[in-house]
Amino acid sequence: IIFSMPNFMTYLTALSITVIFILLFERIAIKIGLVDVPGGRKAHQKNIPLIGGIAIFIGFTFALLTVNLSLSNYRCLLSVCAMMVFTGILDDFHELSARARLFVQIFAGCLTVWWGKNSLWTFGHLLNTSEIKLGYFSIPVTVFAITAMINATNMVDGVDGLAGCISIIQLFYLSWVAH
Repeated sequence: IIFSMPNFMTYLTALSITVIFILLFERIAIKIGLVDVPGGRKAHQKNIPLIGGIAIFIGFTFALLTVNLSLSNYRCLLSVCAMMVFTGILDDFHELSARARLFVQIFAGCLTVWWGKNSLWTFGHLLNTSEIKLGYFSIPVTVFAITAMINATNMVDGVDGLAGCISIIQLFYLSWVAH
């Protein structure tokens, strides 16, 4: 059951740790210049500390440690997430080129497929017809989907809270579908 008490405690742990680290890192980020300055396409009015991804990753990792199961199956997930967080930090400090970011995203997708052994094998009954199986296209479709998801989330991240709210909605939906 998705909304059992142990799962609720895991969600609560992730939320609490994330909020704590956002509060802890906020002053540090301002002091070291890890802030998003308003202007251009930015919708915010003041400098915003760029620490959300780091805090969410720490909260997620702590919450994962509260789950009563072996974490060996999650090594790939944690490695890919850490790689994306590190890339985000580098991009916030040094404005990485689009090509460099795309390379890391594709690499993350490839790691997810080959090391994590996760790929989209079917689109199911998408068009209300027979099952749409991907066959040999499952690997490129999976890598493309991962890269597209990362970019889509990054595109809506300019508006305060929008990426987080969309991610929460997506995660609730995926939890419901998985259940």
